[in-house]
Order: sequence, then structure tokens, then C-alpha cells
Amino acid sequence: MNRLIPRSTALQALAAGVLLTLVASSAMADTLEFQAGNGGSHSDTDDVSIAAEEADSNFEGAAELYVDQQDDNFGGGEVQALVRFPDIAGTQPGQLPPSATVSSATLHLELLSDGDVVTVHRVLSDWDPASVTWSTRPPHLGSFVYAFPVDPGDGPYSVPLPLTVQDWVSNASQNYGLLFIAHGTDGTDIVSSEGSALAQRPRLEVVFTSPISLPVDDDDDDDDDDD
Repeated sequence: MNRLIPRSTALQALAAGVLLTLVASSAMADTLEFQAGNGGSHSDTDDVSIAAEEADSNFEGAAELYVDQQDDNFGGGEVQALVRFPDIAGTQPGQLPPSATVSSATLHLELLSDGDVVTVHRVLSDWDPASVTWSTRPPHLGSFVYAFPVDPGDGPYSVPLPLTVQDWVSNASQNYGLLFIAHGTDGTDIVSSEGSALAQRPRLEVVFTSPISLPVDDDDDDDDDDD
């Protein structure tokens, strides 16, 4: 025997199907890229080398970042590099929203020369690329978030940073960037945000999802309005 489905039940089932479709669509991943000069409103990039033997000198504006235990271009002493994308998280268009879930985050670099192991560490306090020096360098975590292998090869190189970027999204005020430290005298040179070729400048690519607010029927009349 065929039974008729009440109209209200059919409408509720249809609405539920539409709701599930909306939820499924809202879970689709989105991607943002941050790179100096790419036209993005929040793509500012801070990067600079700091040198032990020129401890009070600032090297902002150089086209390359240097990471080495002994660099003859800097008095033969250690050189480290700081990199930060300071404006990636927030509530403005083009930023990663605080509620975002990061599924992947990749720092794309262009290596001009490779060498010994380089470790990447989170920085723990603020710094100004226009004035920071070895003497005023910020503290960093002793543990590293990534390590370059020995001689990874010149050219494009990718550094995965999903957990670090997720922390920056959830706590934007704690985004102080990264410090690159060499563990040998065969150094690594990296194109900086001042590099002449846009495609070679540091680029942070983030794939993420964020929740949406769906209407709630508070008056139990099976619609989404307030009456």
C-alpha cells in the first residue's frame, strides 16, 4: 500500500538536503598566497640577514638572505636569516580568518646555493627589519620546526609549516616569523623579498577551510525567519 508523505515532512527533508549541500560546500578548501609584490593587500614580507662579526649592522634591502657558520662576506663569522609574513591572519579579505583550519602551509624559497644542514626555528619576540642586528636579534625556540637536508639542490625549495601557520592563525599576535640557522661552513643563500624576480621571492601558500554561520530556526516553525 502506498502512503502519502505529509507535505511538511517532505519540505523538512528537502531543507535538510539543501543544508547538507551547504555544509559540504562550506568545507571546500580555499588557498591564499602571500608574497612581496604579488598585489595582495596582506602580502608584506619582512626578511633580513644578521651577522655576528658585524653585530651592530643592519642588512635590510639586500636581494639575498645568507645562512652560514662562517661567511667571508660578513667578516668570516656566523650569519643567520629572519623571515616573517606579518599580516597573514585577521578578519579582512585576503587574510586567514581566526577560525580557519590549516590543512597545508608551504614556504616556497629559491636557493641560490645549498650547503650544510639549516634548521628553521620559531621566533619568540618582535623585530624590525629596518633596524634588527645580531646584537638586537630576537630570541627563538631551541627546537626547530624544519631542517634542510645537506645539499638539497639549488633552485625552488619548499618548507612545510602547517602546524606553525595554524598557531599563527589562532594567535596572530604570536607571529614573529622564523629564524634560519646553519650547522656547518658550507652556507645557503636564498633570494629575499627584495629579489628582482617576483617568482623567486619567498612565498607562503596556505590551504585552509573555515566554518560558515548557518541560519537557526529559533521559533520552531520550520523556516529560517524570525516570525
